[in-house]
Amino acid sequence: MQAVATIINFISSLLSAMVFQKLWQWFIIPWVKVPSLPFVIAFGIIMIIRFLTYQVSGSDVALMMNCEKQESNKILIFASLLHLMIIISAFITGWIFHFFV
Repeated sequence: MQAVATIINFISSLLSAMVFQKLWQWFIIPWVKVPSLPFVIAFGIIMIIRFLTYQVSGSDVALMMNCEKQESNKILIFASLLHLMIIISAFITGWIFHFFV
């Protein structure tokens, strides 16, 4: 089960870089006139942002420690899927708004 969460997180990281690259193309390039971002650079920026903004709340840790192993894996997978949905919704929102730039 933990492997599933790891795979989802890896896909999420790749998708984050693709969405960041696209949002950069839609909103930053026309406004600031800077070059486009290669995928590897976008991925690196996403990893830096994740590293700098990573937060774990005390309630998350307490919940994971008080749960059975199977239950904590379900929570981990749910959190990973939720993050994936946030990335997809950011892309969809950016796609809609880029028509107005």
